[in-house]
Parts: sequence; structure tokens; C-alpha cells
Amino acid sequence: MLVLSPVYNSYASGSGKTGRMMLGSMKHRIPMWALAGFVVMSFWAVYFLATTRIPSRPNPIAGTLARLSCPIMLASFYFRFPVGMFWSFLANAATYALVGLIVESLRQKLHIGK
Repeated sequence: MLVLSPVYNSYASGSGKTGRMMLGSMKHRIPMWALAGFVVMSFWAVYFLATTRIPSRPNPIAGTLARLSCPIMLASFYFRFPVGMFWSFLANAATYALVGLIVESLRQKLHIGK
């Protein structure tokens, strides 16, 4: 027998299989958002390591796009504190997971994608 948790009951609408599919899909989408954040940060790390020389500044367009797509780079740039590569990947993945949680919660509340 399947044991129902409070999280399952809050998201389940209708009969059992529909509710399980809705919760299961959200459980899979949040890590996908985190993976997307990790991939975005990986792209920018490879790009900047390959194209930027140590004494020069990065391309202004690429730097702006990186700051917009990686919130930790934006915070690091404007508040002037250094962030290591490991923490950049972790913070960006966590930020994207948080954004994904908000988007997926709103999506379920508004029933978008039926």
C-alpha cells in the first residue's frame, strides 16, 4: 500500500494516479532547473577561461550576459567580493533550483501546461 505524505496530499488533485504524476513531475523538474544553472555556469567558466587573458577585462557584452544569467557573478561584481569556482557552481545551481521551485509552484497553482 502507498503511504501518502502531506506534500502529496497538498498537490494531489483528483484521483491517485494524476496526483502522483503531478508530484513526480515536480520532483524531477526542480533538479532539472538546478542542472540548468550548473550548465549555464559551466558554459561561462569555460568561455572566460578560454577567452580572457589575466591582465585584461572580459568582453563587455559577454560580461553583462554572464552577470544576468549567473546571479552569483552579479552579486560578486557589485558587492566586490571574490567567489571561488566551486562556490560559484553551487550558488548558481541553488539559485536556479530556487527559481525553478517558485516557477513550478506557480505553474501548479495556475494549472499551466494541462
